Amino acid sequence: MTTGIEFFTNLGNATGSNREDAIFNEFQAGNMPSWTKPSIEIMITDGNNSISLFVSKDYIAIGSDDSNVRSPMMAKTAQKVCDLLDCSLPTTRIVDLIWKQAVIRLNPSPLPPTSAMTGNPYYLQHNTKIENQLAGKDCNQLIAGHKKDYVLTNALFPNNPNNKIAIYGWHQSNGIAIQGLNASSHSIDYVDYSQCIRLVSNNAILNGQDCKLQDLFSNKDVAGLISNDNPLKFLRY
Repeated sequence: MTTGIEFFTNLGNATGSNREDAIFNEFQAGNMPSWTKPSIEIMITDGNNSISLFVSKDYIAIGSDDSNVRSPMMAKTAQKVCDLLDCSLPTTRIVDLIWKQAVIRLNPSPLPPTSAMTGNPYYLQHNTKIENQLAGKDCNQLIAGHKKDYVLTNALFPNNPNNKIAIYGWHQSNGIAIQGLNASSHSIDYVDYSQCIRLVSNNAILNGQDCKLQDLFSNKDVAGLISNDNPLKFLRY
């Protein structure tokens, strides 16, 4: 399999559908780390209700466990990867919960906001900065703080009429996200180095019983534990 560095280097200046198709093909071929499929448990309790969600330990990447690069992609490509792996994107509430329960919290490390931020060299440069932050740490644990997330939000309901993306995250050490919920600034096909994908399994546990994440989002008794929208109606891009 191609390493993440080789993949993005070989893409050169490719962007748009050419890059997106190439990225999805790598995931479809299984060229991703073993930890991509969600296995880290996030627990939420409130009164008599207890929810367990399962998330990827890090933002999804192309390559092996030993050599990979976190892979930004358009929202539509992210949804295709979610469907491939029976997962969903998070809500702002889930992103906050991931940061709070993360064992490793990295400080955001922005690059200069120029036109180059949508290019593959920036993808590689930012990934290197993250790897330098992780040097010497036990990376087999939940990691957060180093990218913005695509998120699900009713701000895009119904059917994302304005063809936008919703992004959120980049938590600082004080717990405040640099990027508040933004569901209006960027078109559906916009992507830059800072945006990445955290997978949330569609399989969850409610009060000890197996259930589907989508059922939790629609359940007004518990949806507020995992979403700032109750019920959450926008479930996919």
